[in-house]
Amino acid sequence: MPSRPIPPGVAAVFKFDAGQDGVLVLDTTAKPATVSTTDRPADRTIKIAAPFLLMAVDGRVPVGVAFMKFVRGVQGQPGLAVQIQPFLREVAAKGKS
Repeated sequence: MPSRPIPPGVAAVFKFDAGQDGVLVLDTTAKPATVSTTDRPADRTIKIAAPFLLMAVDGRVPVGVAFMKFVRGVQGQPGLAVQIQPFLREVAAKGKS
């Protein structure tokens, strides 16, 4: 999978917590950014069920809608969830093509 640029100025560890389905950790402090399913501390944790996260990433549901309707909780630094949305939108758009 080709790498996608992270928005400038977004250097953080994001964890998408899908409960029993596990976690997806996006580390934008690493160069290049890394993705892992290994649980670890994060700057921002977003609790969302795996099917809804997949729907957002593959473009079936707009990222903003997924965040507003399906996120069950957010912990950590304020504003980071908003900063990562353009990156997720780009991933979703490329997934549709």
